[in-house]
Amino acid sequence: MKFSNGCWLQKEGTACFSPAEVYYSKIDADKVTICAPTSHIRHRGDTLGGVNLTIEITAPMPEVLRIQTSHYRGVVKKSPEFELTGITDGNLSCEETETTLIVKSGSLTLEIDKASCRLDYYRIVDG
Repeated sequence: MKFSNGCWLQKEGTACFSPAEVYYSKIDADKVTICAPTSHIRHRGDTLGGVNLTIEITAPMPEVLRIQTSHYRGVVKKSPEFELTGITDGNLSCEETETTLIVKSGSLTLEIDKASCRLDYYRIVDG
C-alpha cells in the first residue's frame, strides 16, 4: 500500500477482501479459529469458488487479543523464525451463541457477529 492523493491506494495487481460472514468456527482451549468467506454462502454451490479467509484469535497475555487473518497460508514453514517469550496460555475464554462469538482476555472483550463477521471490541473499566 501507499498513501497518495489523500487516500490509501492498493498496490497494482492486488485486491482487498473483507469477510462477509462466519461460516463456521472452532473453539479450542487457547485459540478460536474462524472460517470467513468474502461472500455469503446461500447454498452448496457458493462454496466452490471465491476467497476464503481464516481468522485465528489467541491471547498471548492477559488484556491482549491477537487476531491473525490468512488466505492460502500453506504448509511450508517460512523462515527465519524466532521464539516469542512471555507468552502464556490460559488467558482466553470464549462462548458461542446462535448469533455471536464472544472472546475474552481479562477485561478486553471481542464480540463477533456471525451474520456479518463484524468485530466489536469492548474494555470494561472499573471506576
